[in-house]
Amino acid sequence: MTESRNNIHQKVHEFGLFLLVASLPLSKFTLSVSQLLLVANWLLWGNPLPRFKVFFENRLALVLVSLFLLHVTGLAYTSDFNYALKDLKIKLPLLALPIILSSTPKLSLKKTGYLFAVFAGATAIGVGSSLLAYFGWIAKEVSDIRNISIYISHIRFALIICLVIFFSVFAAFKFRNSIRWLLF
Repeated sequence: MTESRNNIHQKVHEFGLFLLVASLPLSKFTLSVSQLLLVANWLLWGNPLPRFKVFFENRLALVLVSLFLLHVTGLAYTSDFNYALKDLKIKLPLLALPIILSSTPKLSLKKTGYLFAVFAGATAIGVGSSLLAYFGWIAKEVSDIRNISIYISHIRFALIICLVIFFSVFAAFKFRNSIRWLLF
């Protein structure tokens, strides 16, 4: 494989990751698009056999994929195959993302920081939109406080907010000499 082609796949992979983290708190549609982009890029990257070897050497990735396989095993005990197949479709990222992330080149610490910054920024946009909805500045009827989460489920959104807060505190202690973490 030529170096330029490998570089293009690396850039597409990074773009897919940035789109993925930006979409988590904001859009189910672009979240799906980013996952499809990552899968397609991984498949077109070249010979997958060496990458599968790297995947099988990563214990955490194997554990995460086994969660998907546990759901597949549960098909033997279901009476509602339509719902079971729909549930498996929803859980496909448990299969695809560990394989992709464990078998592609790791991001640098700087790019990982940018990735987190995009994630935190997208979450802040989601929180801002929710506050606008709560105060009635967005044309959305809020009859219950749980309905202020505009883009995704209020439970997932709350978990994402907690994750951003946790990683922000972690980064503040880990990189306390770095001025860029003070922005979070």
